[in-house]
Order: sequence, then structure tokens, then C-alpha cells
Amino acid sequence: WGVWNPDVLNEVQDFSDERGVNSLQILSFITAAIEYGSNSTLFKAAYSELCSDANQYDDNTFNLKITTPGDDNFSDDELTFLPFYTHLRSGGTSSAQAKPVLAALERTFDLVRPLKSGLWNTVYRAVGGAGLTDADAADILWNLQTWPL
Repeated sequence: WGVWNPDVLNEVQDFSDERGVNSLQILSFITAAIEYGSNSTLFKAAYSELCSDANQYDDNTFNLKITTPGDDNFSDDELTFLPFYTHLRSGGTSSAQAKPVLAALERTFDLVRPLKSGLWNTVYRAVGGAGLTDADAADILWNLQTWPL
């Protein structure tokens, strides 16, 4: 958990179930730094390095919830959806590198949709998820109306 180093994340078998989530996390952190930081050249280079053929963090992100789909829990969903939001709302949709992130978002949302989470539905909609249905929107409203404040 909390490992973003390519040598460990990509090479140590014990981290195979975390590759997608952790790759998405670090790419979202870097995307936010590019958007809001003062040294975008440095962060763009770091993003490119992590998505290079050697490190393949874009592929890791694309394979989120595919590599080990049986190893899933609600905290993994949180660790996934919040970086989706950060990445895609911080300018991450403006490049070809957003394709694997958007594909992972669509697949991940399809897997969590039956949970009827107002938060995941809202994040999905906020970052441009194309498949939000009226039923998903009703789940958002139901959550807002019934969660205690």
C-alpha cells in the first residue's frame, strides 16, 4: 500500500494487485502538479517517464480491476475514484494519455454501479462519465436525502 516506485510496483509480485490503483494515484498526483504547480516541465517529464514502455503506468491504469479482479474492497474503490476525479479534473482529459484513465473509469464504474453509491456516481458524472443513467442519478439523490448530516 502506498508504493509508487516502478521497480517495486511493477517487479515485486506482492504488489500486483495494487499496480492499477497505485499507478492511477501517482499519475493523478502528477497531473494535479502539472495543472497547479510551478514547474510543469518537471512534472510532465515525470508523467511521461512513468508512462514509458519501461514503466507502463498507463497500461497499469488501463488494467485496473482486471489484473486481480477478485481482490476488491470498498477502500480500494475510494482509493480509485478519488484519483479518477483528481486526474480528470486537473486537466488530465486533454492528452492522449487520458485514454487508459477514461477506459479504466468506465470499466470500474460498471463494476461498482450495483453498489448504488452516490459518491461514485457523482464522481463518475463529474469527470464526464458517459453512461450515467436516470437510475444512477436517482441513487445520488436518494443518498443525499437519506444520509444523516
